[in-house]
Amino acid sequence: MVTDTRRGSLVWAACSWLAPMKVLLTLGLCLVLGVAGAEPEAPVAPSNTDQTEASAENLRDQISIAFEAGDYARAIELATQWIGRQPESADGYYLRGLVLGEGQQDYERAAADLAKANRLAPDFANAWVARGWYLILLGRWDEAREVTAQAQALAPDSYESSVNLGHTYLLQGDQETAHRWYRYSLPLIPDEESLLAGPVADFELFIERGWRVTAAQKERDWLHRAWAEWEVVEALNQQVLDHYRNGQYHQAISLVRDQLRRTEILVGTKHPAFSRRLNNLAGLLRATGRYGEAEPLYLRALELRKDVLGAKHPDTLASMNNLSNLYASQGRYEAAEPLYVETLELRK
Repeated sequence: MVTDTRRGSLVWAACSWLAPMKVLLTLGLCLVLGVAGAEPEAPVAPSNTDQTEASAENLRDQISIAFEAGDYARAIELATQWIGRQPESADGYYLRGLVLGEGQQDYERAAADLAKANRLAPDFANAWVARGWYLILLGRWDEAREVTAQAQALAPDSYESSVNLGHTYLLQGDQETAHRWYRYSLPLIPDEESLLAGPVADFELFIERGWRVTAAQKERDWLHRAWAEWEVVEALNQQVLDHYRNGQYHQAISLVRDQLRRTEILVGTKHPAFSRRLNNLAGLLRATGRYGEAEPLYLRALELRKDVLGAKHPDTLASMNNLSNLYASQGRYEAAEPLYVETLELRK
């Protein structure tokens, strides 16, 4: 999944690899056009770099207009001009690959362009996601698995990369591993529209093509049920907040315990969503002075985040900071200080 190819939705996020993939045509190229600052006191002649960036921005706008008008040949021509002017930039290959794939359903050429974008910008996750999806559509599932695994490693918080990785296992007959990736992706899906236009539409496409029909139907139906349950779990957030603001800590703690239990059932204990619930529960217990109960929860959340997200992930650093603050609240400064120092070092 990179977009809903039947609806023509498309994302052009050539620099921001964390940008959402499921939006209507948005040319968010994130070109580095300089840092905003004070106005110069006198006009300054544009440098070659400024002119190149302005030219790229103009091409971007023209490609967007051509794509929206359905003039894919013109959009490809303009993207090719971009490549000619900036052959060492991944952006032109990425744009042309998306037009080829989403506009003309020429997945072979699209995958080839995106492979070039991958070589030029190895950390550009959206290009890996898009290439992986086109390889899936081409039936090249072994290759797709390698590509989507790279996309998922680069963007673990992206539901598209996780869903696509699950697809590569499903289509090769490993439904157990596929289901684990679908479970992982569940809390990452932002809304019902993304659910329906993303993984649900993918399953419908697989069924239509006769690809692992029974398995695809089963995962589609599970995802519908799990999403309904997840919405219930998420809806409790506001109730927890209301209870906390009203000083009803016992009720808030009870609700978070319920969220934690349901989250474990839906996505397991190795998911960031589970560690987030642990952290929330620990925070409520700390707020009520129940430090002894809060500490093991903070410790477990920290270990899970280190294992799943890595030592330098913002959530991991937040867990370290929370634990340090808990120790300081108890006057255990000898335990708090090294954690605080380590957190500062990792933030650098």
